Amino acid sequence: WWNEVYKKTKAIHYPTSFARDVFFSHNPKARNIKAYIVSNGVEKEVKPMNVKKPNNFKDKIVILCCGRFSPEKSQKTLIEAVKYSKYLDKIQIIFAGQGQREKQYRQLSSFMPNQPLFKRFSHKELIDVFNYYSIL
Repeated sequence: WWNEVYKKTKAIHYPTSFARDVFFSHNPKARNIKAYIVSNGVEKEVKPMNVKKPNNFKDKIVILCCGRFSPEKSQKTLIEAVKYSKYLDKIQIIFAGQGQREKQYRQLSSFMPNQPLFKRFSHKELIDVFNYYSIL
């Protein structure tokens, strides 16, 4: 990925500074690329905490997609991309939001062994979901 995508990238948009820091910790070279934070309103509350990851996600690669279900958010692209992953059986997508496309996205994701979770979370629940990533 580094040589094919990020090496040629001039800027990366991150949903939070926490996400940027996690990316930097796994990809130190990324610090040389301009970083833009596009916050979703919970950034200041997302920090390493002792939030227990649910047992049903324990051995999963959790991908969190936060926002209304609409074409411009590209949830469909995420669903389609998972088909090509060698980790298909380990991927768990959490769609945090709501919208008219939920039924369509549920149908599109029917091939996934771990069916995505579609839920409108309370503010506190959303903070907890973001913080699952701080538990190693």
